[in-house]
Amino acid sequence: MHANWGHLISNTIPLFILTFVILHFYRKLWIPVTIFSVLLGGFAVWLFAQSNSIHIGASGVIFSYIGFILFSGIFRKSFKSILIGVIILVLYGGVLIKGIIPGQEGISWQGHLFGAIAGVIAAYIYRNKYKQADKIN
Repeated sequence: MHANWGHLISNTIPLFILTFVILHFYRKLWIPVTIFSVLLGGFAVWLFAQSNSIHIGASGVIFSYIGFILFSGIFRKSFKSILIGVIILVLYGGVLIKGIIPGQEGISWQGHLFGAIAGVIAAYIYRNKYKQADKIN
Protein backbone atom coordinates (compact mmCIF):
# COMPACT_ATOMS: atom_id res chain seq x y z
CA MET A 1 0.00 0.00 0.00
CA HIS A 2 1.46 3.32 -1.06
CA ALA A 3 0.14 6.86 -1.27
CA ASN A 4 0.81 7.32 -5.00
CA TRP A 5 3.07 6.21 -7.87
CA GLY A 6 5.91 8.48 -6.74
CA HIS A 7 5.81 6.94 -3.27
CA LEU A 8 5.78 3.44 -4.75
CA ILE A 9 8.77 4.16 -7.00
CA SER A 10 10.73 5.92 -4.26
CA ASN A 11 10.37 2.78 -2.14
CA THR A 12 10.80 0.17 -4.88
CA ILE A 13 14.25 1.19 -6.09
CA PRO A 14 16.00 1.27 -2.69
CA LEU A 15 14.11 -1.84 -1.56
CA PHE A 16 15.31 -3.71 -4.66
CA ILE A 17 18.93 -2.56 -4.23
CA LEU A 18 19.10 -3.23 -0.49
CA THR A 19 17.39 -6.61 -0.82
CA PHE A 20 19.94 -7.53 -3.48
CA VAL A 21 22.80 -6.51 -1.15
CA ILE A 22 21.41 -8.52 1.76
CA LEU A 23 20.68 -11.53 -0.45
CA HIS A 24 24.16 -11.40 -1.92
CA PHE A 25 26.13 -10.97 1.29
CA TYR A 26 23.79 -12.32 4.00
CA ARG A 27 21.68 -14.86 2.10
CA LYS A 28 20.72 -16.98 5.12
CA LEU A 29 19.87 -13.93 7.21
CA TRP A 30 17.58 -12.19 4.71
CA ILE A 31 14.34 -13.85 5.84
CA PRO A 32 15.01 -13.70 9.62
CA VAL A 33 16.16 -10.07 9.40
CA THR A 34 13.14 -9.10 7.31
CA ILE A 35 10.64 -10.82 9.61
CA PHE A 36 12.31 -9.45 12.74
CA SER A 37 12.44 -5.92 11.33
CA VAL A 38 8.83 -5.93 10.14
CA LEU A 39 7.56 -7.25 13.47
CA LEU A 40 9.68 -5.09 15.78
CA GLY A 41 9.58 -1.93 13.67
CA GLY A 42 5.86 -2.31 12.97
CA PHE A 43 5.07 -2.98 16.62
CA ALA A 44 7.07 0.06 17.73
CA VAL A 45 5.24 2.26 15.20
CA TRP A 46 1.90 0.87 16.36
CA LEU A 47 2.87 1.45 20.00
CA PHE A 48 4.57 4.87 19.84
CA ALA A 49 3.46 6.71 16.70
CA GLN A 50 0.75 9.35 16.78
CA SER A 51 -2.71 7.87 16.70
CA ASN A 52 -3.95 10.33 14.07
CA SER A 53 -1.23 9.54 11.53
CA ILE A 54 -1.09 7.08 8.65
CA HIS A 55 1.96 4.87 8.13
CA ILE A 56 2.10 3.13 4.75
CA GLY A 57 4.77 1.85 2.38
CA ALA A 58 7.94 -0.17 2.69
CA SER A 59 10.08 2.58 4.20
CA GLY A 60 10.37 0.84 7.56
CA VAL A 61 11.84 -2.24 5.88
CA ILE A 62 14.18 -0.10 3.78
CA PHE A 63 15.47 1.69 6.87
CA SER A 64 15.84 -1.61 8.72
CA TYR A 65 17.95 -2.98 5.87
CA ILE A 66 20.12 0.15 5.97
CA GLY A 67 20.54 -0.19 9.75
CA PHE A 68 21.32 -3.89 9.43
CA ILE A 69 23.90 -3.41 6.69
CA LEU A 70 25.58 -0.47 8.46
CA PHE A 71 25.90 -2.17 11.83
CA SER A 72 26.41 -5.76 10.78
CA GLY A 73 30.02 -5.06 9.85
CA ILE A 74 30.68 -3.29 13.13
CA PHE A 75 29.17 -6.07 15.24
CA ARG A 76 30.89 -8.79 13.18
CA LYS A 77 34.19 -6.87 13.18
CA SER A 78 34.45 -7.43 9.45
CA PHE A 79 36.29 -4.90 7.30
CA LYS A 80 34.43 -5.99 4.15
CA SER A 81 31.06 -5.62 5.87
CA ILE A 82 32.02 -2.21 7.21
CA LEU A 83 33.06 -1.15 3.70
CA ILE A 84 29.68 -2.24 2.31
CA GLY A 85 28.00 -0.32 5.13
CA VAL A 86 29.99 2.82 4.29
CA ILE A 87 28.98 2.53 0.62
CA ILE A 88 25.32 2.22 1.66
CA LEU A 89 25.76 5.19 4.01
CA VAL A 90 27.19 7.30 1.19
CA LEU A 91 24.32 6.31 -1.12
CA TYR A 92 21.51 6.69 1.42
CA GLY A 93 22.98 8.82 4.24
CA GLY A 94 21.05 11.97 3.35
CA VAL A 95 17.79 10.06 3.08
CA LEU A 96 18.54 8.25 6.33
CA ILE A 97 19.12 11.43 8.31
CA LYS A 98 16.31 13.38 6.64
CA GLY A 99 13.87 10.49 7.03
CA ILE A 100 14.10 10.24 10.83
CA ILE A 101 13.70 13.95 11.55
CA PRO A 102 10.21 14.71 12.86
CA GLY A 103 7.95 17.37 11.40
CA GLN A 104 8.00 16.63 7.67
CA GLU A 105 4.49 16.62 6.27
CA GLY A 106 3.45 13.22 4.94
CA ILE A 107 6.61 11.43 6.11
CA SER A 108 6.41 8.64 8.69
CA TRP A 109 9.58 9.49 10.53
CA GLN A 110 8.48 7.02 13.22
CA GLY A 111 8.38 4.20 10.66
CA HIS A 112 11.83 5.17 9.43
CA LEU A 113 13.30 5.53 12.92
CA PHE A 114 11.85 2.31 14.33
CA GLY A 115 12.74 0.45 11.14
CA ALA A 116 16.37 1.60 11.45
CA ILE A 117 16.45 0.66 15.14
CA ALA A 118 15.02 -2.78 14.33
CA GLY A 119 17.75 -3.26 11.70
CA VAL A 120 20.49 -2.34 14.17
CA ILE A 121 19.05 -4.73 16.77
CA ALA A 122 18.81 -7.47 14.13
CA ALA A 123 22.46 -6.88 13.21
CA TYR A 124 23.40 -7.34 16.86
CA ILE A 125 21.22 -10.41 17.40
CA TYR A 126 22.43 -12.14 14.23
CA ARG A 127 26.07 -11.03 14.48
CA ASN A 128 27.33 -14.58 15.05
CA LYS A 129 24.69 -16.50 13.10
CA TYR A 130 25.71 -18.17 9.88
CA LYS A 131 29.06 -16.37 9.94
CA GLN A 132 30.86 -19.13 8.11
CA ALA A 133 28.10 -19.46 5.51
CA ASP A 134 27.95 -15.77 4.62
CA LYS A 135 30.09 -14.37 1.85
CA ILE A 136 31.51 -11.77 4.21
CA ASN A 137 33.45 -12.92 7.26
